[in-house]
Amino acid sequence: MIDSYTVDDLAKALQADAHTVRKWTASGLIPGAYKSPGGGEWRYLKSAVDAWIMRRAQIAEGAKV
Repeated sequence: MIDSYTVDDLAKALQADAHTVRKWTASGLIPGAYKSPGGGEWRYLKSAVDAWIMRRAQIAEGAKV
């Protein structure tokens, strides 16, 4: 089983609206995005998204210094 986020899971984690997450996905901003089997909803590989969130946090922390 692939460990992944749904759009709603990711929206909660990012404190963003699900529509915004879909928009970021369409623009290629969020890594690890794929369609669930059968062409269903967007899913996001947890490992790729978690690494992306950590990089963003490190960049933001560096900007505060």
